[in-house]
Amino acid sequence: MICQVPHWQHRTGNEQMRTWDSSNPKAALMTRKRDLIVAAALKEFLDDGYEGSSVNRIADEAGVSIKTLYRHFENKEDLFIAVIKAACARASDPREPEWMEMAPLTGLTVAATEHLPFILSVEQLALYRVVTQAPDRFPQLGLSYRDQVVGERVGRLRMFFDRWPDALRSRIADPSDAAHTFIALTEGDFVEAALLGAAPPEPAAIRAHSELAARRLLALVEAELV
Repeated sequence: MICQVPHWQHRTGNEQMRTWDSSNPKAALMTRKRDLIVAAALKEFLDDGYEGSSVNRIADEAGVSIKTLYRHFENKEDLFIAVIKAACARASDPREPEWMEMAPLTGLTVAATEHLPFILSVEQLALYRVVTQAPDRFPQLGLSYRDQVVGERVGRLRMFFDRWPDALRSRIADPSDAAHTFIALTEGDFVEAALLGAAPPEPAAIRAHSELAARRLLALVEAELV
């Protein structure tokens, strides 16, 4: 049975943080304050980068005291990692996309058409810039972020491949490799160009590119090259 009274969770140094069971009214307040801090930190990191950000400004933006911020996060690095994890969680939609019920060419085209605007969004590009601007402090964080975002897409594509007609599905030697290949074909040079400041492609260009990526993957599958 879960204890209904608050307990103490060890923190670094002499600091301790009070946590609450989810049935306690204090839990909702704690969660709300944490969410406010993470949202404010996201804005601060996007505006000023990791090195230029300030926990004091983050606390002010969130409307909490600096003491409250440190009750939730040990330091700026801990807060930064929480921001990245929250962004990764937003990238994971529990609902099954409609394209998973479509024919292979149509489904792949729609999947790519949905993926490109997300990965090219201002927030996604800005977050990726932030994590890659601090490689010495976070050597794996940028890669981990991309891996988690891409990982969810790979899982969906593998499930989609499983629904293909047997004659086509049986030609896929490695579903994960096929999924990664399709993501690479979908993103093409768009992500690199966007990171360098290129204007986002128009919807018609995204649609045309997505269909081309879908046809290229199917050609590779037919030739048993993935």
